[in-house]
Amino acid sequence: MSHSQPASPRIDLAALRHQLLTPLNHIVGYSEMLLEDGEAQGFDSAQQNLVRIRETARDMVRTVQSSLAPHPGKRGDKIVDELRYQLAAPLHTILQALGAVTGECREGVNVPDVLKIGRAAAELLSFAAGAVAIPGTPPQRKAAPRTREKGRAGRILVVDDNRGNRELLARQLRQIGHQVTEASSGSQALQMLVQSSQDLVLLDMLMPKLDGFQVLERIKNDPQRAGTPVIVLSALNEVPGVIRCLEIGAEDYLFKPIDPALLAARIQTSLERKALREAEKQRAIELEGTRARLRYAESRLELVLRATRGTLWEWDPKTDRVISAAREEPLDRALARVHPNDRERLRAAAERALEKRTDFHCEFRALRRSGVQWMRSVGFVENGRMIGVTSESAPPGKQRRPLRHSDKRKRAPSAGRASRAGERAFLSATFSKR
Repeated sequence: MSHSQPASPRIDLAALRHQLLTPLNHIVGYSEMLLEDGEAQGFDSAQQNLVRIRETARDMVRTVQSSLAPHPGKRGDKIVDELRYQLAAPLHTILQALGAVTGECREGVNVPDVLKIGRAAAELLSFAAGAVAIPGTPPQRKAAPRTREKGRAGRILVVDDNRGNRELLARQLRQIGHQVTEASSGSQALQMLVQSSQDLVLLDMLMPKLDGFQVLERIKNDPQRAGTPVIVLSALNEVPGVIRCLEIGAEDYLFKPIDPALLAARIQTSLERKALREAEKQRAIELEGTRARLRYAESRLELVLRATRGTLWEWDPKTDRVISAAREEPLDRALARVHPNDRERLRAAAERALEKRTDFHCEFRALRRSGVQWMRSVGFVENGRMIGVTSESAPPGKQRRPLRHSDKRKRAPSAGRASRAGERAFLSATFSKR
């Protein structure tokens, strides 16, 4: 017995190569501009890290070009999986060097260019984590001889109180491939629209009780069914009636007796318009999802950059646990390190931000072996979780002393360690399957 292998997903390697090289070229280009801007200050550690970023990105360019070259006999999904694995380590290197650049706080650094490098790295991280759609290649179809084209088939509801008219229309529509449902009254038609989805309604105007105007108004006033196109059929050749139907929202208006070819053409046009509207709506949803993922990636990146002088953490309200680079523990245990007078205030601020989906920020006192230290936490809510950074802060109301050059040298090592810890937490959270 032979077992058929699952079809390999078709992947457009050229489109994927372009998709990945774009952010890599941004990293190379902006790092080179930052290097040129900093030449006057000498080749310091910031310059060294920028060179490291640039050269790592150039190596990644070569990896992408070689990995996505045509490989006869190799599955596209295998190629993508291997490339994701190959890009993970150099991306960590870029983020580590980027954190070091921002941690030095050197005067004259073009911060927007640094953030652009970070945004490009976040885009590549999304690919490495499997959160980016892979461009596909549509299957090749053999050219078929030209024959009479069958139009788009649809589910059509025919509404007419005259049985002969309904049966004739239904038969004509079924012959050209449509699925037809019949309704003998306006009230029955409205019930059928609630019970089953229809692509189009053919509505007779003259019916007892609920006439065509009333049925059309109820369809267009129902948010669930307002998008269903309605073609009105009527024996009354009255322009005011046509205008009224079109103003209510009818897709088209045809006079009886109806030419079958004309009706088929109008139905096709209406179905194609409906399909285009639905496709546009779906594209808008996907675009908003892409924007949301980009905002999420940028927010995480901003926290990583700020974590050069703090600790990156994540709170999952479902399990009520806090995850950081150093530990994973229940929220109550984490709050035990907070001054008793500040615990409830800190918890309330976090729960309020989570409930209202707003940014979180709170200053509080932490208990240290050396005494009490004021801390500041900031964060944001994403997918029901809160992600943030906690760092040391001056007491409220106390003027913060500007850093001298000697202070920067003294604090640089701790900033570097915090940067690496924040980046490890960021990469761990990004690559983990939620």
